[in-house]
Amino acid sequence: MNPNNEHNNFGLNDLDNEVFYENLDQDEFADCESCNNSIKWDELICHKNNLICHGCFYDRCAYDGLLLEKYTEEEQAQLTNYAEEYGITIEQAIDYQTHCHCCGKTVENPTFDEKEHQYCNKRCWESCEDYWYPCDKGEDCRVCQIWEYNKRRDSLTEHDFEIARCEPVLVAIDAFQELRVYAQLYECLGDLFEYFDE
Repeated sequence: MNPNNEHNNFGLNDLDNEVFYENLDQDEFADCESCNNSIKWDELICHKNNLICHGCFYDRCAYDGLLLEKYTEEEQAQLTNYAEEYGITIEQAIDYQTHCHCCGKTVENPTFDEKEHQYCNKRCWESCEDYWYPCDKGEDCRVCQIWEYNKRRDSLTEHDFEIARCEPVLVAIDAFQELRVYAQLYECLGDLFEYFDE
């Protein structure tokens, strides 16, 4: 053991301090998610869950500013909050807030909301909000999970049909278990399934 080497005193591997700090100081790079340019990590900006460079950030802000220009300050705030709430762009927020969430028709004189979706009439509102019918965008929707709910519900319904189809087999298994005839139960399982599968 070398008493002059502090690292060994702590049970650490021999490591040249210069090499260690040289590797530590080396800049890490990542790609901007907008322009794909390689940028230093510490220069990237997180904007709407995307890591982008300063140039793309200012371009997006300028573009968003142009899109919002025709709306009142209150509407701009609602659209911006809606975009942040659902992690979408201002352009997408304007699209969602100016079109019916159910049928996709353009809504005349929409009342923007930072959380609620836009509907053209009461029937469309009930279809999505009360009855959970799929919205206009289906699986591509970025602001609701109705399609996910419907997919899960269909999967559970299919599972229930499978269980219903096997119900006679399950009843027979219960009967064998209640009678404590386990040997016969295991011998007959294949035959039971084959019989009820036809």
